[in-house]
Amino acid sequence: MGPKGSLANRLVFLGQALRASAQVGAIAGASRALARAVAAPIRREGGERLTVAELGAGTGELTRAVLERLEPGDSLDLYEINPEFVNVLRADFPADRDGLAISIKDEDVESLPADGSYDVIVSSLPILYFPAEKAERVYAAIERSLRPGGLLVYYDYCFKEISAHLHLGEKRRRYLRIIRAARALHERNGYERRLVPWNLPPARIHVLRRPAASKARGIVLSSR
Repeated sequence: MGPKGSLANRLVFLGQALRASAQVGAIAGASRALARAVAAPIRREGGERLTVAELGAGTGELTRAVLERLEPGDSLDLYEINPEFVNVLRADFPADRDGLAISIKDEDVESLPADGSYDVIVSSLPILYFPAEKAERVYAAIERSLRPGGLLVYYDYCFKEISAHLHLGEKRRRYLRIIRAARALHERNGYERRLVPWNLPPARIHVLRRPAASKARGIVLSSR
């Protein structure tokens, strides 16, 4: 996609951020540096095919970085419920991309398959904007959808714990409940965190590996 397409996508994102701020959760998509940092842990050993899901694909900023880590024979499912973003994704990402299968799913992420079918899940969902009960269901759906040994990589913005304490009443209770649910998710899985200071605002990348009874299907953590 050329510069003109990139500008058009940014305008679509901005328009939806203004119209549906709770759904979008940001005023701009992931920067190139942040997208590459999120995709960096995706690496394989051997020739296994990877099944990957991206949650909240937006206009595809993170998608492009993920595709750089995949190979022919892999599959990528893009979950996005915003109709304007879905139109952008369908225009920019054909179903077959050099032997890599791409499926665009305009459905809620709670519909993730519960059979442990994904090797990797990456996410930019604005979970802090969700009702607490929904956030907990989304975390549970993600765990059920990951293979043993599979990876979850997601990002959020720094200082969210501090911002939670700046609110009062029900909003504060909701924020803190979601933060506790995220910490519980981290405790149940192998976890590490990385800072991306060159994003506006600075972002944190959370990398989780679901416990495996046996060796994962050729998936390893990588900082490259």
